[in-house]
Amino acid sequence: MNIREFRNNFCKLAEGDSKITVTKRNEIVGVYTPKSTDVVTCERHKFNNVRCSNVAVKEVKVKSVDQTILAKICDDCFGSLISSVDNQMEVEVLNEM
Repeated sequence: MNIREFRNNFCKLAEGDSKITVTKRNEIVGVYTPKSTDVVTCERHKFNNVRCSNVAVKEVKVKSVDQTILAKICDDCFGSLISSVDNQMEVEVLNEM
């Protein structure tokens, strides 16, 4: 989308949730990423029944001997999770939000 179209349609674009590439004479000058309206909170409670109200920034999969847990967690809880990993656990980051 060129700069003029972007400027003229900004109000409608800001309500959406898709990224917009802005161009000038067919060269990319920027990317507009609207703020997400859906805030996902940390799902730490899936691991240890402790609630966390921070915004989730990572989606992780944790495999243990007998179970697999998928959760979206914040950076603080991710750090705690990594520090508590033992030789029977495997942590994989699926997505960064």
